[in-house]
Amino acid sequence: MHAGHGTAIFFTQLLLLVLVGRLLGEVMQRLRQPAVMGQLLAGVLLGPSIFGALLPTWQHAVFPDTETQKKMLDAVSELGVLLLLLSTGLETDLGLVRRMKRMAIFASAGGMIIPFACGFALGWHLPDNLLPHPEARLVTSLFLGTALSISSVKVVAMVIREVDYLRRNIGQIILAAAILDDTTGWIIIAAIAGLGASGTVDLGHLSISLGGTLLFIVLCFTVGKRAVAVAIRWTNDRFTVEMPVLSAILVITFVLALATDKLGVHTALGAFMAGVMIGQSPILSEQIEAQLRGLIVALFAPVFFGVAGLSVDLTILLDWRMLGLVAGLILIASIGKFTGCFIGGRLGGMSSAEALALATGMNARGSTEIIVASIGLSLGVLSKDLFTMIVIMALITTLIMPPVLRRALVRIPLSAEEKARLEKEAAEEKDFLPNVERILAAVDGSANGRFAAWIAGLTAGVRGTLTTVLAPAPAGTNGGKVAREVHELRKDAGKDKEESPAAGANDHAENGTSPKRDKSDEMDTTAPTGVTPETSAGKSPRRNGKPAKSEHGDGGNSSDGDDEGAGLDAYDIALAAATRAIPRAPGTPGVEEDKPTDVSREAARLVLRERTGKSPQKTPELPHGPIKEASDGTDNEPSSGGTSDKSDSTDKNIPKHEPVGEAHDDKRVSDATEEGEFVASDPSDTAREQEAEQPERSHEATRISDEIAKGYGFVITGFDAPGEESDSDVPPLPLPTGVLPLTKAFDGAIAIVLAHGDHVRKPDAPLDILVPVSGTDYSRHAAELAITLARAANAPVTALHVSARVAPGMLHRRWRPRVLRPDAAEAAMMDNLHSLAERNGVKLRTRLLAGGKIDDAVLHQIRHGKHNLLVLGVQPRFGDRLNFGAVSHRLLEERHCSVIVLSA
Repeated sequence: MHAGHGTAIFFTQLLLLVLVGRLLGEVMQRLRQPAVMGQLLAGVLLGPSIFGALLPTWQHAVFPDTETQKKMLDAVSELGVLLLLLSTGLETDLGLVRRMKRMAIFASAGGMIIPFACGFALGWHLPDNLLPHPEARLVTSLFLGTALSISSVKVVAMVIREVDYLRRNIGQIILAAAILDDTTGWIIIAAIAGLGASGTVDLGHLSISLGGTLLFIVLCFTVGKRAVAVAIRWTNDRFTVEMPVLSAILVITFVLALATDKLGVHTALGAFMAGVMIGQSPILSEQIEAQLRGLIVALFAPVFFGVAGLSVDLTILLDWRMLGLVAGLILIASIGKFTGCFIGGRLGGMSSAEALALATGMNARGSTEIIVASIGLSLGVLSKDLFTMIVIMALITTLIMPPVLRRALVRIPLSAEEKARLEKEAAEEKDFLPNVERILAAVDGSANGRFAAWIAGLTAGVRGTLTTVLAPAPAGTNGGKVAREVHELRKDAGKDKEESPAAGANDHAENGTSPKRDKSDEMDTTAPTGVTPETSAGKSPRRNGKPAKSEHGDGGNSSDGDDEGAGLDAYDIALAAATRAIPRAPGTPGVEEDKPTDVSREAARLVLRERTGKSPQKTPELPHGPIKEASDGTDNEPSSGGTSDKSDSTDKNIPKHEPVGEAHDDKRVSDATEEGEFVASDPSDTAREQEAEQPERSHEATRISDEIAKGYGFVITGFDAPGEESDSDVPPLPLPTGVLPLTKAFDGAIAIVLAHGDHVRKPDAPLDILVPVSGTDYSRHAAELAITLARAANAPVTALHVSARVAPGMLHRRWRPRVLRPDAAEAAMMDNLHSLAERNGVKLRTRLLAGGKIDDAVLHQIRHGKHNLLVLGVQPRFGDRLNFGAVSHRLLEERHCSVIVLSA
């Protein structure tokens, strides 16, 4: 046989295995059975049992017994084993095991010990003609016991997902126990495979294998986990070729498989542990998993299970003694697993109905058993007849399990606690922040940049989201001073909630109780004061075509000697913020709140550093040109009352805002933004004129543009914001020049952070948050961010809603709050926000005003409520100019506190 003919036969084999396997897999899927069972049946159909019995000549021609041809197909099958175990590891949720550890450990232990004992006893008493090497009966018995004790995570997960029980307690317990079974089973299989390879039970060799296996696992869960995450992130961020992360995953898998092979254990353990570590990487997106899964499902799974089916010889069932042994094996495997899991479940605190469902689900062997049997056959631990018996047992138990488990699951009632948890999870699926996988903090060395780094760190810590701080290195600053300031920040971050002015605001979050609404928060009869005649008329103070500087100081441009935090590194600020927020995160896995070492390690894992350059006090030049200075850079203290003398003297000219309960009209917001289209001038207009002076874009701009393209879901920016010159009568938005190109270049959420007051000098100054709400999606996203920051910083948060309805009776100078009541839509909006706050363990205060303009109401509430952070949700309108609407423009221009502008 020449080489070309052998290659043609090889491709014919692949063609038949993939085609028939996928077709039968489709049939099994339609019958609500696992698709892998169809692929296994395809191998049986193409093997000696059916195809060989009906057309032996053709079967022998397509699947010859020559060693060369077998090795070609076995090589693809072995690669399929590694990739299948990699996929199994990726689906291993260690967090789920931690959450359900008591029940999962008892269920897994009971479900492994009893079947292992039964399988070992069966192997010890098998007749010699079923053993490949009767003198090595101990190794075969150990292998058979392990094979009977494990379950199939894939089959269990498929059935639980199909009946929509994946998030139910019983579904998570079954899945967690199956994960423990698989993990423990692969460790034991790897050790036994080492014994099988040596052919004898050598205690010295056994000690080396077990010791090496344990050391390998410890390294994987400590150093290896972090190293894999760094490698995947580095590959994703540095390479420009197609699918670099997918290649990195395969390289890691093959390296670990070779490492376990050198330890004398099977390569399967290395591939499985690679999947577990890669699955914990925060950068592994669903798209990358889908790409890898597509390669496995389309090619390697049909080939592997088909090759396993080719080795099955059903003709042994014609012998009644072999038929009896197969029936006995199925009975022993099922009774052992069922009894062990039921007892383990009851000991773990499960009800009888739950333990029954657990025992039923864990009895399916599925694809895992086929992989184990194939490994045993390749190592010579199992004979071909024993291999066939195990495959038949796996096939029958897997086909029986789904319908029985479906009936067992539907009989388990839903508890009140479980119902509340499921409702919370369903609500969070629609939220904004829980669906963000990576955050980028693109900042400079200004006060805005430092405060943005603090906001990013708080968000990362409380949400457990991987955050990259892209900032220039501090330059021209005394290193000792920086070190002392960083030390103070981290020291402050370790203090508990007594530092916050809202020490009692979120007490309900600490003791686990649901916060009650304070009616006094919902209705406040204080009339607004402090708006100047000029601002109340809707006019914007300007100087020479530029926005006038606030009389209370603008933190965005402060860089004088009073700026205490000027030398702080943005990364250290974000790290300190994450350290403060992590203890307030809802159940961070593997972190004990009272252990500073755990908290610091988790903060270091979440907050990463990237550099843009060495000019910290200047804004990185974005693609449309540099930012020009527009103010003197001074920063004045706000008055104690939050208002100026000038504004106090003009109270009589201020429209009155009556608190009317929870009321809202989205049309008012829309009308207000249409009144005076205040827009920012297009930075691209001046970019052409500056092109001669700027032959190349700055390195900082390139770094920011490149970094944004690396798969971030949320960008938090903090740049110096002096404003822009404008020759037109339309004043520009007081935002950095790079905002327009940034918002156009990035499809995800962007937060623009502007520091003011205490946050200029000290980014970790306490927060008192105000968030205007209007019932729109973007205002709800802003409320979500505000509530998240309130939890992270233990700060008070107030939601302000301005009603557009007017008082009945035009002759009344003042009308009482009880005249207007919220309608159903308005009440539903506020209830939704309260539910959002309760899910985050935060007490939300509400403030509702009516009459006057929305921007007047917000400015009044900032002064009256002494808030120092405004979280403003906007929906930018793109074109030649950036437009947030008249209301947002005025709030930004006349702000008396720090502001976060969120476009989500």
